[in-house]
Amino acid sequence: LSSPDPLAEVKGRELYFYYLDLLIRAQLIAFRLPSEATILVQFQAEDSEFQSLQKVFEAMLLTLCQSAKA
Repeated sequence: LSSPDPLAEVKGRELYFYYLDLLIRAQLIAFRLPSEATILVQFQAEDSEFQSLQKVFEAMLLTLCQSAKA
């Protein structure tokens, strides 16, 4: 039985890797929708900019969840 809130049972990982001379930070987030579909989201940015983009990533994830409920 799925939870009504798709983000109630989120699984995720944080990755760091180098591309050219930049340190890249990525977040992988997986969750299941009530329709039993699984969504995998990847947010990625240069490490020093990642924190300033966190609110943007959260807004994108919220929009995705709201549109998936419709």
